[in-house]
Amino acid sequence: MTNAIPVKDEDPRRQAVRAWIADHPDPSPRTLADAGLVAPQWPVPWGRDADPESQLIIEDELQRAGIAVPLNPNGILFTGPSLLLGGTPEQQARYLPPMLSGEELWCRLYSEPDVGTDLSAIRTRAERRGSVFVVNGWKLWAPLAQAAVLGGLLVRTNGQPGDRDGLSYLICPMDSPGLSVRPVRDLAGGYRFNELSFDNVEIPVANLVGEQDQGLAVAESRHHFERVSTARGAAFGNGPTARDLVEHCARRAGQVDPLVRPRLVEAYLDSEILRMMAISIAESRSLGRDTGLAERARKILLERHGRMLGMLACDVLGAGGMLVPGHAEAEEQLWHNAFLSGPSITIGAGTTEIQLEELGDSLLQV
Repeated sequence: MTNAIPVKDEDPRRQAVRAWIADHPDPSPRTLADAGLVAPQWPVPWGRDADPESQLIIEDELQRAGIAVPLNPNGILFTGPSLLLGGTPEQQARYLPPMLSGEELWCRLYSEPDVGTDLSAIRTRAERRGSVFVVNGWKLWAPLAQAAVLGGLLVRTNGQPGDRDGLSYLICPMDSPGLSVRPVRDLAGGYRFNELSFDNVEIPVANLVGEQDQGLAVAESRHHFERVSTARGAAFGNGPTARDLVEHCARRAGQVDPLVRPRLVEAYLDSEILRMMAISIAESRSLGRDTGLAERARKILLERHGRMLGMLACDVLGAGGMLVPGHAEAEEQLWHNAFLSGPSITIGAGTTEIQLEELGDSLLQV
């Protein structure tokens, strides 16, 4: 297997990771977390203070060795950074180790009905009563909430919807009395999203992250510890990739329709461009540069790439790509899900129409 990034085998950073893997050929999730390899961009002792290129080397070597890091996307990408910047030492010691090891799955409780990704419009309220916040309201989407142990909850403790101030960030135990979670079936037949209702849910004041009424800054702190995403997955870094589809076609020994081949090449090139864009953005961010324009542009391109890759995979698979969930082989099922999940990329991580509008406004101001 060749290196996925242009860093030579002789690089001491790559050799150091290989030496660690040689000493730990079958590491447990806790061993990986304790070594700082789950979120290497985080500060010590939780990570390795790794720069973007070092992050990619670590990811590259773990994949080469067939070692999978614990999956806790909402925790590592969102609530973890919030705790790193706004949490107390006690909160960090309690929540970060089991988050990194995957022992406690987290979810994000931000979006609401009729609100979407506009966090300033949040209506769910929390009233402080002595040692607890009493929460009432609704949340929508909330990926993985049906399986999560804890959630990063953004609520209004002051002001009116539309105010950026007046929001607070709480750690919400998902087994709290009065909290109801109802899975929402998606187009792919799964239950990745959820609707939640809060009926006088009591959350300890000790679970407040950062200052009261300043929770929006805490929720948006993930950019300080952004994990490098190399577009290995079409949908938000998840699922199969263009490289996977090329390898699938190679195993079929030339049985790909000649009319499909140019589209396959285009998809592969797009994935490599997105990967290089991610590396460039991460490097620029580490130098303190504004990467807002580049991030919006990449998200727009990723949306197009994800939908195109799903449709291409169905054409490559032929009749197998049209089978309904539950009746396809494992690999075909994977691509079937990628095809059906494609449209959701247009609203995830910021609606594409909003990204286009903000990108246009920014360009006109340059």
